[in-house]
Amino acid sequence: MKEESPMPLSKKRSITYLLLIAAALLVAYLLRFVFHPMTEDSLLAISMMTLRWAIQVPLTVAWCVSIRRRILNTGIRKMLLTVGGLLLLWQVARIIKFDYVIVTEPIGRYCWYSYYIAMILVPLIGVFVVDHIGKPEGYRSPVWMRYLFIPALFLLGVVFTNDLHQLVFTFPNGFEAYNSGYGYGFMYIPVMAWFFVLALFFVIGLLVKSRVPGSKRFQTMPLLIAVFGISFWIAYSLGFIECDLTAVDSLIIIMLLEGAIQSGLIPSNMNYRGLFERSTIAARIVDGQGQTYYTSANAAPLEKAVMEQAQHEPVDLGDTLLHHQAIHGGHIYWQDDVKTINDLAE
Repeated sequence: MKEESPMPLSKKRSITYLLLIAAALLVAYLLRFVFHPMTEDSLLAISMMTLRWAIQVPLTVAWCVSIRRRILNTGIRKMLLTVGGLLLLWQVARIIKFDYVIVTEPIGRYCWYSYYIAMILVPLIGVFVVDHIGKPEGYRSPVWMRYLFIPALFLLGVVFTNDLHQLVFTFPNGFEAYNSGYGYGFMYIPVMAWFFVLALFFVIGLLVKSRVPGSKRFQTMPLLIAVFGISFWIAYSLGFIECDLTAVDSLIIIMLLEGAIQSGLIPSNMNYRGLFERSTIAARIVDGQGQTYYTSANAAPLEKAVMEQAQHEPVDLGDTLLHHQAIHGGHIYWQDDVKTINDLAE
């Protein structure tokens, strides 16, 4: 009977991270919907609000840090980091508006307007990300795509000047009651249409890109996430569910982008350690003090004195030659098999 191969360490690590993130989000959910309404202690309420955002915001920061470390393509890395920064701006603006200055205007109102910085720019950046997928390093989007920033900036200008014309939001009871009594002007329609159309284009673009060989496991992922997002928006609009819209939207956006990374559509340096360890090349990576960090399966044990000698010239180890190259933070040593040459020489 064939024994089942053990789960790879990288996969176990990924599952562990996902479980920890899910547990953290569940705790944040409970802090908002279970404990917060039960307390009349203002200090305790503020403490729980702070703890909730101390869970959610660092998760986005951690994702941004991982993007900086994992993504190889410079252009895509900059765009994903920009998306992460916009999501953080959205979350911080939401914190200020609802949790700390809910009755203060115009600070709270302009925090509300600032939501639309992310809602307008993130889908647009997603279009550029899809355009870069599968392209070589140094690729630049066509010039015509850059003109898309013109309507985006126009819509942002309309939102932020809403106090002058009230074409996006209307306040029949005055600006002071903006948080409880407001309506929608006709310019709200193109703002939301921009958000939904570009978001849909992003998802369709991922579906098209995911049909390349080697990414079959990702072909249904963007569709499932998109269906979940649409279902959530419908349920939220109809009042069937109540939740933190900013947190959920941020999570959906990150899930779509992370799905593209996990599938290999967006190249990253994940699983490189396993690839190095299974490589047929006899090599090892050490730090500046000679401490070994990574070794391939065929790498032979090396004494520190031999490694120091290889830093000046190749070292003859009999049937192999030991070579050296300095790298950031340490050194890499690899052995060339010269047994065939030695046999011929004999």
